[in-house]
Amino acid sequence: MAICNTPKDCPSLGLSHPARPEARLSVASSLQPQAPLAAQARPAATLAPPAPADLPAAIEALRRERNAVILAHFYQDDAIQDIADVIGDSLELARRAAS
Repeated sequence: MAICNTPKDCPSLGLSHPARPEARLSVASSLQPQAPLAAQARPAATLAPPAPADLPAAIEALRRERNAVILAHFYQDDAIQDIADVIGDSLELARRAAS
């Protein structure tokens, strides 16, 4: 195993460009401090508002308006299964959607 002390020792690392020896990678200068994860999270103001209490009624109205069929996997929440027309596994849902 070779020890890389300079870019000449290990050119495959891409630490310098043969035509441009001044273009060297400086690892220390490329590392920038990162904000803590909590600071990177989306602010609460941009989160989706809570679902209205009349959401099932709104979905039902859209279902009738668009002549839609709602499919749900068997592992989805009960609230989703309650409004679904068809509940099943992926194969069953694919068959029903194709018909």
